[in-house]
Amino acid sequence: MRVNLQSFVFLKVILAILLLPGGPALAADLYVDDDPGCGGSSPCYSTIQAAIDAAGTGDTVRVANGTYMGTAKARPSPFGPKTGRPIAR
Repeated sequence: MRVNLQSFVFLKVILAILLLPGGPALAADLYVDDDPGCGGSSPCYSTIQAAIDAAGTGDTVRVANGTYMGTAKARPSPFGPKTGRPIAR
């Protein structure tokens, strides 16, 4: 059986595309609670700023009821302002 070199290269390219990891990483939920442990949710942060600093694109920071001292500043997106879901809940 004779295999055409062009067909072989095409097949290798298709296999490489199919085997590449696809799409963006899955978004994560990050939890903030002024009580230790976040009720068993993980990852758990004691300050809103720590959770914002750890958050990546598409992640959601979930803030439990409580009293939090200080300020929190989100990093600007390199893609401009976003609409839709808030960065903290």
